Amino acid sequence: MIAPTPLWDRLRDLLARHPEGPIPDDELEALRSCAGVRRTIIDFDLDYDDDDAYFFDFDPAEDELLEAGRRTAVREAVAAALDGGDPGELGTALRRIHEAKSGDDGEGPDLEGLSPPPERARAVALHLLDTGTTGLEIEVGLLLLPGEPQDLERVRVFGLLGSRAERFAVAAIGRSPNPAPHLLWTLERTDPDDRSERLDTFLELDFDTLASLPAAAPVGTGADLVLELGAFERRPPAMHEDRRFAAPFLEAAEHARELTRDAASLSMLVRLHHGLAYGVAALLHFEPGERVRAVEQFRSALASDEAAATAAAALDARPGDPDALWLVRQTRRAARAEPETFGEGFAVRITVPAPSSDSDVRVNVLVDGMPLAERHLGDGGPENPETVLQSGAGLSAGTEPHEILLGNASCGDSRCCRPFIADVRLDAETGEVEWATRSTESAEPRTYRFDADAYAAEIAKAAADFTWEWPARRAARFLRERLEAEPEVMARWQCEPSPARSDADETSCVRLYFAHPGVPADFGSDTEWIQFRLILDFPDALEVDDETIRAEVDRIVNKLRTEDPRSSETWCGGSQEMAERLGYR
Repeated sequence: MIAPTPLWDRLRDLLARHPEGPIPDDELEALRSCAGVRRTIIDFDLDYDDDDAYFFDFDPAEDELLEAGRRTAVREAVAAALDGGDPGELGTALRRIHEAKSGDDGEGPDLEGLSPPPERARAVALHLLDTGTTGLEIEVGLLLLPGEPQDLERVRVFGLLGSRAERFAVAAIGRSPNPAPHLLWTLERTDPDDRSERLDTFLELDFDTLASLPAAAPVGTGADLVLELGAFERRPPAMHEDRRFAAPFLEAAEHARELTRDAASLSMLVRLHHGLAYGVAALLHFEPGERVRAVEQFRSALASDEAAATAAAALDARPGDPDALWLVRQTRRAARAEPETFGEGFAVRITVPAPSSDSDVRVNVLVDGMPLAERHLGDGGPENPETVLQSGAGLSAGTEPHEILLGNASCGDSRCCRPFIADVRLDAETGEVEWATRSTESAEPRTYRFDADAYAAEIAKAAADFTWEWPARRAARFLRERLEAEPEVMARWQCEPSPARSDADETSCVRLYFAHPGVPADFGSDTEWIQFRLILDFPDALEVDDETIRAEVDRIVNKLRTEDPRSSETWCGGSQEMAERLGYR
């Protein structure tokens, strides 16, 4: 029987074949599977019930006993090896425990209280890391390592496995005298889709180690890292007061022109500009005048001829690429914009993220120059223009108060958790607009008051600004307006449309969802309904031609008038029995 290849050798082979950038996730996933490394993934296709025993097919009480037995067996085997036993026998014992698959050890091996001499712990750990073929061996090895500098280049490689191995590797690196370069290396080698998971483990580091990372990163990258860390709900509150998190933005601003030389750096420059002007970075500890000056340095660099040339070259190299088109639009927008002063009162600014960012357009409300949603939300961010400016009364104020959704937690569903809401009304006696804000976060509700004339002028300007739209987004607005004005178009087919939309990560199409016979008032009820979807192509482009778009929307509406849009091809959800009965599936 051929002995399995140690994970260390297999990881080194992966790095040799991919010497730069992220390791392809499919190759890492194959390695994880062979090693039995578990990743925290919820299968939303399973039918979960209210009983905690739902998720996996086992008895929780029985599994708790199995877990305790497994953890005890691991601890006893490790203790024997640390007490002078053969590390090879420890590896064999751990492989047997792993292969027995008896229970889940939850947070991983429990070695607390074992206090061997550091030299012995390191020797046993290195043996496990050199020869281990299972995730359990690697986890124990990482837990035992004292964090010697000479071991870190090896430790960081095991962090690529993810899950507990990643967490234990980050902790081991954090115990070393100079962890920052190695932690940043793991980020460079991480697939973008897994980056958030990796950063989440960084938040378990002690605060000083976390605060050392931005300064150790290249210019611009450190500030970008602060934005990423600031997006987590469990970010350390002390981030906002520690100058080490503000300093990278000031450094990047001084070198902003250098960030216009390639498309990736230019995209990062846009993120830094938006994040410092209207996002979470605005809450960091800046001295008077620093933020205003840095934001203008970012905007000026984005508006420069160098930035325009870089963006144009990216589009020439990737014609029609959504991110390249977005980059050109952002440089043009910066060139048209006036310098920000972040003065007192109420202001609205719209920002558009890169299509590849998996985020949507944001309406950033500023009060006295500071972003309001970020003050109230632990994660997530402001809502989109359709919700804030174009729905119902929008931000306009009347003597009768109305509710407006301003922001949401990262799950994106206001029905789920942590919506940020304002009750807006005009106080006729004082001539002021009053906002009473509330959220399900721990922050106390607050009341804001604004001069009514200045407020009305600001929201009128914001509501009339559509320069941020791409062709499909504008088409979605035109289609939405037409179907709202002409409800008989869809009523003929006993259908109720949802607002047409073009998401920021899908800039070349419009999605129109509609329900038959209508959207149920209670999705948890037994009401029968079926959902359909039309995907309408509107190629992305730099110029938005209203005449062409209106003509195409006219054609779509006329087709909806005369042709039944319900079909098996457009069916996408709702009651399966009803869909089958009517022949749609």
